[in-house]
Amino acid sequence: MPNIDVILIHLSGHPTSDDLRLVAFALGEWMVAREDAPLSACYDRLRVLQRELSASPLVGYLDGMATTLEAYFASVETVKRTERLASEVASEQVWHSLLEALAREAGNQEYLCDALDRGKSTVSVACNDLRQRELIELVPSASRRENVHALTRDGRAVLAKLRATARATSSTRPAPSHRPATTTTATMTAETTTTRTAETTTRTAETTAAGAGAPTAAPSPSSQTATPPPGRGRKPSMPPVNAQRKVGFAQ
Repeated sequence: MPNIDVILIHLSGHPTSDDLRLVAFALGEWMVAREDAPLSACYDRLRVLQRELSASPLVGYLDGMATTLEAYFASVETVKRTERLASEVASEQVWHSLLEALAREAGNQEYLCDALDRGKSTVSVACNDLRQRELIELVPSASRRENVHALTRDGRAVLAKLRATARATSSTRPAPSHRPATTTTATMTAETTTTRTAETTTRTAETTAAGAGAPTAAPSPSSQTATPPPGRGRKPSMPPVNAQRKVGFAQ
């Protein structure tokens, strides 16, 4: 960043064109960085040189730099005023809603009451406050029969600032995380796979043990009612009593 003391030395006495080029470069650096103090000091020095060197061929360069600084100071004041008014409007919901309604179309008090869903007294006070801040104004309607409220240039600038701030805030807000749901689904899937694998392993082991003649594990409750295979686990049926008697009589 240029040194203000060095730049003021280049602006003392009778500066040359090289001195003015160096000063112009320093002014550009300070404007970008919004360093108002060195810019104000240079502007005061340029105004003095404009009077002292009015007959110099370099006075045109001095006038150009002074005009540039004046435009810069005016823009800085405009930006500061816009930021201050935007902060005030953001703190008053009625003011903000009223500016948004007038951004859609200019309208009278009845239109604003309907758009804001507020009473006439509330809307009237809000309109007076915004007119005092030069954010809205009264203009003739399209039919020329009445005056309606409309946004001024400052009002449009303040509303644009509010919308830009809202967009920047929403873009930096973190998105909601869905990790818990994903983790739960993955866990359920893993548990289901593990259970199925265990069941398959158990059935394979039971089949292998049965084929080898080894004792099998206790049957599950659902299989206890199944009919056992012939010749295994079934009690021999007793012959009827009459049959027994006939056999004994024959003997």
